[in-house]
Amino acid sequence: MEYQGFQSALSLYVAIPITIFLIILAFVSYKKNNALPPSIKFTLSTLRSIAFIVIIFLILNPIFLSNIEEKQKPKILFLLDNSESVAVKKGKYSGLEDYARILNFLIDSKPTHVEIDYFTIGNRTK
Repeated sequence: MEYQGFQSALSLYVAIPITIFLIILAFVSYKKNNALPPSIKFTLSTLRSIAFIVIIFLILNPIFLSNIEEKQKPKILFLLDNSESVAVKKGKYSGLEDYARILNFLIDSKPTHVEIDYFTIGNRTK
């Protein structure tokens, strides 16, 4: 996962002073509390500051991109006519003989670096 930056309407020039102000406010808010020992005050102020920093960070809407490369063979799809019009001889086309010859040529010369699927189309697709 790669960090790309921030996408926010809140500028960093505004967010940084607000964060500093909130951290100072977190420490000042426990200053007048005399019932707690200084170590507890410092711990609570630090936790509150961390919470403010996390909230400001989430408001800035960070962008993380993840790139995953997946290699697949290219896929070629052959749609073969299965209707009765294939058998009609016209000009140099001799009907089913030419159709079968071309189909056998395609099957025999199948390259190994591609994936080939055959579907027949007639009354319905198979």
